[in-house]
Amino acid sequence: DFSAASIRAARAALALLEPSADAPGLLCLVHVRSPLDDRYPVPASWLGEYESDVGGMFARLRDLLRPHLPDDVTLETRLRTGGVCDAVLDVARELHADLVAVGTQGPGWLERLMLGSVAADVLR
Repeated sequence: DFSAASIRAARAALALLEPSADAPGLLCLVHVRSPLDDRYPVPASWLGEYESDVGGMFARLRDLLRPHLPDDVTLETRLRTGGVCDAVLDVARELHADLVAVGTQGPGWLERLMLGSVAADVLR
């Protein structure tokens, strides 16, 4: 979601990568668009604008991560639509990921109880 928590999660994942000559590192950043956006008709220009905005946010995030990115690590981005947990895990499966890092924004226990947490869902 490009929040400070997601940036911290990306930096933590970078710190945990151990690329080698046999297995170069890959950090894949995933942004998930709500499936509700597909249920209601919106002008095509809005979708193009959204994707352009997400592309700009990915570019800013790449710039923030670049100083921490080793030469033998590739940075990729993915834009998916659907449930956040399912989309993140689908990408992890596609890439045969060894690690999934998810940031949490620290909602209180009542909010987590009522709404849940993406990080907790991914962990489960």
